[in-house]
Amino acid sequence: MSEALKSCPFCGSEDLELDNLVDADDFYVSCRKCQVQQIANYTKEEAARRWNARSLETEMGMMLLSIFSHVSHGGPTREEGEALLKKAGLI
Repeated sequence: MSEALKSCPFCGSEDLELDNLVDADDFYVSCRKCQVQQIANYTKEEAARRWNARSLETEMGMMLLSIFSHVSHGGPTREEGEALLKKAGLI
């Protein structure tokens, strides 16, 4: 595959699977952590491209959800918070 998969847009996990059902046009990407999955209806390359297609709003929303998730579970350390903000391009 030519394109690396971006982390899950719902939970931020990088534990992903690119697999197919039966036919060459039945590829999909799924997250092993939160179990979200694409419809299996793409070539391998198209499944990866569609998984990685994110708007800036989606990217920012993912970062905010990740930060709120950490806060609701005791909060991130300073280093974790800075890493999340750097990943979002905010610092």
